[in-house]
Amino acid sequence: MPIAALTLACMIVAITDGDTLTARCKTSVGLEIMSVRLAEIDAPERGQAFGARSRQRLAELCFGKHAEVAAQTKDRYHRTVARVSCDGEDASTELVRSGMAWVFDRYVTDRSLYTIQEEARSAGRGLWTDPSPGATMGVAQSEAVSAALVRRCTADVVARRADLALTPLEARAGR
Repeated sequence: MPIAALTLACMIVAITDGDTLTARCKTSVGLEIMSVRLAEIDAPERGQAFGARSRQRLAELCFGKHAEVAAQTKDRYHRTVARVSCDGEDASTELVRSGMAWVFDRYVTDRSLYTIQEEARSAGRGLWTDPSPGATMGVAQSEAVSAALVRRCTADVVARRADLALTPLEARAGR
């Protein structure tokens, strides 16, 4: 659910994982604690390869620091999805640059992140040292890839059936 573009002055008070943090922000009604999902990227989850290192990198960038949280929307877990800048550094960009997160294809709007990701991949940084970094891909991205594959296969089946110009009933009847 989109929300009005809003940039909040915050202090980062906790790091959940490589793409989620907790911020204490000044709002029109006073201080508010909010869970923030970094926009446009996906990081390995806890328990996955590079999950702990990704979380540590986000902590180095943001924990205990003043931040600008540019809210974009709310996700299905009611977290604020935002670009977060800690001490002038964009957290999403820096996590991709260090190889601690992927560009989240489904939600990316900042196309420059792809160039930064390719530089990290070419340099073998972070998760790109893994021979098959897709195996550590976050649940959200792997679900998106699976859904895309199902849609593609379904479209192929529909196209083949249309080429035959027969309904299943006609095919069974020998027409």
